Amino acid sequence: VANEGRPDPNFFYLTGIKEGNLDGAAALSFRKKMQVLVPRLEEQLARRQLAGKALVEAYGPGKPFKQMLSKAALGRLKIAYDDAFVSVKTLAFYRKLLPKARWIPASAAFAIARLVKTGEEIKRIGQACNLAEKALETLLESNQIATGVTEAKVAARLEYEMQLLGGAPS
Repeated sequence: VANEGRPDPNFFYLTGIKEGNLDGAAALSFRKKMQVLVPRLEEQLARRQLAGKALVEAYGPGKPFKQMLSKAALGRLKIAYDDAFVSVKTLAFYRKLLPKARWIPASAAFAIARLVKTGEEIKRIGQACNLAEKALETLLESNQIATGVTEAKVAARLEYEMQLLGGAPS
């Protein structure tokens, strides 16, 4: 899964990374291991979050991404990729780099896999709902929702209230 341009939610789902953008990173998931290639500037952040879960390797001057990806995917005959987030340009780059591999679109498989929630995910969804409810109650009690107030302003105020309660920006 490549994380480029716009953040790919499947990259973060697969790796479990909770903070940072990691633009330009790639996660390679094999049967019993995961390898994450990250820009050198993101290396410490990735290592801290993935300690014991994945092999993290940083690319940059002297250690090009192209070379690392070729080595990591060496001998793979089938490679699944997130077709909803990988750009045409990036896919062409991958196909040129690994011409013998069969590239399989996997967005639908990710969507199906993400339908089933773990206990931890259910717990977090509940916490997010409670936080959003408290923020909305605060907003309603403050009389900040009135005739003439735009939807965008209400949404911004709601987001602000959620952040005050400990929510992360969306």
